[in-house]
Amino acid sequence: MAETGTEPRAESRILQLTQGDNVAVAIREIEAGEIVRIHGREILPPRAIEIGEKFAARNIARGESMQKYGTSIGVAARDLLPGEPLEPGTVVEAIDDRAAD
Repeated sequence: MAETGTEPRAESRILQLTQGDNVAVAIREIEAGEIVRIHGREILPPRAIEIGEKFAARNIARGESMQKYGTSIGVAARDLLPGEPLEPGTVVEAIDDRAAD
């Protein structure tokens, strides 16, 4: 494949179905220090994010509904910064057990 001189789009590393979602899912590993773009916003995760791991797509306030794929998956147990990974049991109070997986 010929080089084009362009870098891969950072959006190709995440899955966020609707702009209203405040949670995104990594579909490729995101390295520590790597900038990710979500709907034109640049996010710098505080640590590496593994494939399939969920993280905050924007600021999420404590008590705010967490939206993934257009559906509420729970309520934030504390304030989250953009790029911050979700940690079951400590970050989100899951609506059901599947939401925190």
